[in-house]
Amino acid sequence: MLKNRLGFSLLILLFLLLLIYLGNVYFLGATIVMIVVLVLLYFFINVDAGRMKVSIDAGGGAREGGQISAYVNISSARKLIVAQSVYLELEIENVMLGISMTRQLRLMLTDSGRPYDISNVASTCGELRVHVKKARVYDMFHIWNRAIAADSDTYTVVYPRQMDIQLIMSGETIGSNNDDGISQNKKGSDHSEMYDLKNYVPGDDVRSIHWKLSSKADELIIRESSNPSHYSVAILPDYGRQLFEKGEDIAKKYINTIIAAGASLGEELLRNGIFFCMAIPTDSGLELFEVQSQKDWMQVISMWMGFPIQSVPGEGLQFFRMEHMAQYFTRLIVLSAGRYDQNLNGLENELGVMLMESAQCREYEYTRLSGGIEMVSIPIDNEDKESYRIIC
Repeated sequence: MLKNRLGFSLLILLFLLLLIYLGNVYFLGATIVMIVVLVLLYFFINVDAGRMKVSIDAGGGAREGGQISAYVNISSARKLIVAQSVYLELEIENVMLGISMTRQLRLMLTDSGRPYDISNVASTCGELRVHVKKARVYDMFHIWNRAIAADSDTYTVVYPRQMDIQLIMSGETIGSNNDDGISQNKKGSDHSEMYDLKNYVPGDDVRSIHWKLSSKADELIIRESSNPSHYSVAILPDYGRQLFEKGEDIAKKYINTIIAAGASLGEELLRNGIFFCMAIPTDSGLELFEVQSQKDWMQVISMWMGFPIQSVPGEGLQFFRMEHMAQYFTRLIVLSAGRYDQNLNGLENELGVMLMESAQCREYEYTRLSGGIEMVSIPIDNEDKESYRIIC
């Protein structure tokens, strides 16, 4: 654009010099015409810019390794006068990983009004935020440009790929049954037994009010009965951005693999009739999501992809211990991207523990650590043969 503007200015200057030296009226007329053109272009590009708006449509998401369908829509309230092209600078941020990239586009305007296809490969799991950092429209000679309005940020989700996970269920996961066939995994499996208390909120069952404690506390206290079928298994993702110190490409492989393994494991638990809880680390503690159906699991995965991962691995396990979460579960499955260097010792006395990690190994590995803790290693470079039998 600067070159075109400079070229126009030099051409006007040339005509003025010829006018002075030759005194030909033709050069005066040409100079006036070119100045008028510049003024009109400036005026009408402002008019066009005021009528235009840019929006991004990122579709309904995609699986890792698939294609994200994304389109740029450029709309105008009226017919454009001198606008010919639009320059866009898009910031695409992976909310979960906390990394972003910038994509620059030059789009030639047409009268068809069709959206511009900017689809790309979904290389990394996570929620993507697409932000229009810059949007400018150029006139037909690329002399003037003006900023144009853009809609708010657009979000889409890259879901994990599918793995073939075959589960062999252990008693710690499925629990033992009482005479009525109800799963008895932990103390509190009797729904009439109280094992937790909370403050009353409107909508709670008044029959569950603990009147004796309420009278002492000067506020209403509710008994919470157990339902251990919902809390047999906890899945805890426990990895961090520190992994990117090894390089962005290798870090993405580790994370993509363990998320795919964790997501496929959850599907298999549901197919085997096992409800479970997803425990996602946040800055303020663990966010717990109960999963009882495939629909629940898809919603939880979408939320999982939008939670920023920890700065360093291990914070999730610390929260799990600090919040005494072992009392609610019979089995903990820790998901680790890369080798897990946190100390799991002691937890095996409270519940069954399995560490599932993505690793640079040639084949799937199963190891029993000290204390009976099980470790499963999923190779990060084995996408063509992703079929694993896991004892859970």
